[in-house]
Amino acid sequence: METSSSSIINSSLTGNTLFAISKEDVNLGIGAPDEVILSQGVELYRKACQHCFENPAQNNSWLQYGPARGSSHFLGLLASWLTLHYPSSGAAVRSEQLFLTSGATSGLSLTCTLFGLSNGGTVFMEDPVYFIAGSVFDDHRMVKVPVKTDGNGIDIGDLEAKFSSLPEQQQQQQQQPRKAGQYAALLYLVPTFHNPTGVVLSLEKRQRIVDLAFRHNVLVLCDDVYDLLGYSDDDPLPPRMFSLDQLRGHVISNGSFSKIFGPGVRLGWLEASPQVIERFAESGIAASGGSLNHLTSGAMSSMLSLGYLDQMLRLARETYGAKLKIALETLRREMPPGVTLNPPSGGFFIWIRLPEKVDAGQLLHTCKIEDKVGFQPGNWSSITGGFRHYIRISFSFYDAETLAWGITRIAHHLKRLL
Repeated sequence: METSSSSIINSSLTGNTLFAISKEDVNLGIGAPDEVILSQGVELYRKACQHCFENPAQNNSWLQYGPARGSSHFLGLLASWLTLHYPSSGAAVRSEQLFLTSGATSGLSLTCTLFGLSNGGTVFMEDPVYFIAGSVFDDHRMVKVPVKTDGNGIDIGDLEAKFSSLPEQQQQQQQQPRKAGQYAALLYLVPTFHNPTGVVLSLEKRQRIVDLAFRHNVLVLCDDVYDLLGYSDDDPLPPRMFSLDQLRGHVISNGSFSKIFGPGVRLGWLEASPQVIERFAESGIAASGGSLNHLTSGAMSSMLSLGYLDQMLRLARETYGAKLKIALETLRREMPPGVTLNPPSGGFFIWIRLPEKVDAGQLLHTCKIEDKVGFQPGNWSSITGGFRHYIRISFSFYDAETLAWGITRIAHHLKRLL
């Protein structure tokens, strides 16, 4: 699988961010927060840190080993906040069903470690899929199995066929509740504002997936990092898949502050059934080090209690919603005939289908040479190497003017290739 590490990821010791870009580059492949939003976050976080350490009853404890699941104070505030902001059709979030992580990638990796999936375990992945997730599964030496998708997300028929191919013994149902850790395989999903396609799985598909996972003893890890970043009130989001599981222990919701506040805080949460949460809390990493990011959760507790995270979420929705509108308007105006897309209503990305004769890698090479403009070719998001005439554009990182200019230049070079 071709990766984008040489183009996007900064693996050197230079610079202060993960992204290896210069001021002259316009890389629309970067799915990271807006600098204006981060600058607002710095000021609010400074005030939150001051507030956190002004409480004499708690200020020393934030520098101590934290509880294995995370601070009960933080988890309680987080549960209340998520209940307020998640889709109203879902069940309330309960603090005892939360486990603090050091971000969504941490939650994903820890899940693979604890549930017997490393070293030969099977992970089913949508094709296309979030491109770095595959690297995490490679680290755990897991067997990646692609599942087809259509314009509405994962193909349920293909998923059922792939589940049915698992060894029968691993699929056998046990008396409920199953012992946490005894799963036949993992299914990795981004059900809401999918990366890269922007698709939101329908309620019908979500329910079918949950039922299939239970029937075949599969653990579903939902990357729910974009659930709070919807920019339209016209289409209410369906209930989260975790709520549809009804605490049977087959769905984990993986959340993060990276997209709604800032990735530098390295703070997130897992939401799961009590028996699954217990397995996380009993892990060696939690028993030895305690809470995975205790000090930062103290500051985030103040962000929550002071209403600062509400401010950040409003700003994010307004900023990204406006930039998405500009990006879509520019695409409609500048792209040549034969280019199609399904406009997303949230998240960070737009998935664009080019005419089949166009190779996205060739287009990327031309854009970088001529204008220092980048994007993510579709095959970078495919574990089968497909989608070579697709591109993913992120509208989150650059300001609106730069975003529109970058899209215009991509369209210009695409027209020259046709």
